[in-house]
Amino acid sequence: MVQRKTNRERKRITAIAREYAEKGYDVNVSPNRDELPEFLQSFRPDIIATSYNENVAVEVKAGKNLIKSPYLPKLAKAIEDNEGWRFEMVVTNPRRKNEPIEDDIDVLNKEDIIKRIDEIKHLLEIEQIEAAILLGWSAIEGTLRLLAKRERVKIKRRTPSYVAKKMLNLGIITQEDHDALHDAIELRNSVIHGYKTAQADSGVVVDMLAIVEGLLV
Repeated sequence: MVQRKTNRERKRITAIAREYAEKGYDVNVSPNRDELPEFLQSFRPDIIATSYNENVAVEVKAGKNLIKSPYLPKLAKAIEDNEGWRFEMVVTNPRRKNEPIEDDIDVLNKEDIIKRIDEIKHLLEIEQIEAAILLGWSAIEGTLRLLAKRERVKIKRRTPSYVAKKMLNLGIITQEDHDALHDAIELRNSVIHGYKTAQADSGVVVDMLAIVEGLLV
């Protein structure tokens, strides 16, 4: 079932489609199944942009919807396996930083997080580092929320730095874990706000996964 797009996502899709069209690409927004190449017919990319030099499949997601997107690694792998194609994932700006998170506190349970870890490891294998960073943080945040719920701790704000600091102050994570998360937060913020992340390091994601796996024990 195709997930309904938010207004923010739809606006971003329109803007990206226009950018590709201005560069001379043939652009197809929300292509039908029969308009997709065979290897993509099990997916519904938001945009297909084609040119003489390359073909691009674009997926646009808001931060909250990214957390709920189990098919992202499969889409990335399908594209990676086909020469001449490139996958572009665009994340729209997150909600205002002081907005509460109680509405999605149960987005990920323990089984969801374990499955997400496998997805992140696969993204690392195919060198989709930015996608791994974003899903890695969703796993971190989901795990911290589970622990907070178990300890009956109310998390008032959704910002990554607040969540990490709150768990450190309560002794749920160590100072070493907190320091590693600080690096992850910086990369996560760069990706989610649309900045280039040439410095993105898979080692940061590996550290994130180690923290999640340690907390889930």
